Amino acid sequence: MEEKECRAVQGPPPTVCSLCGKAFGFWDAVQDFTLDEFIGYGSRYDLCRIKLHLCCNCLDRLLDWLLPQCVHNPVKEFDNTLNTKDK
Repeated sequence: MEEKECRAVQGPPPTVCSLCGKAFGFWDAVQDFTLDEFIGYGSRYDLCRIKLHLCCNCLDRLLDWLLPQCVHNPVKEFDNTLNTKDK
């Protein structure tokens, strides 16, 4: 019987934080804070696609900067009803 060469299978490259450049660790991957959005008209970024990956630390840094500037607080408490489907 002929022996066949086995090659290691590589998975996809690790996700990297868009701000700090760190490869995602366990909790970064579990949280997976990703913004992947096509921007239409009305912005300096018309017709661009933004794909932003943030590690947990950079998400905290971004929110620490952004939240004090918001007129309406976008932070909502956990609501378990969001995980239920309409019957």
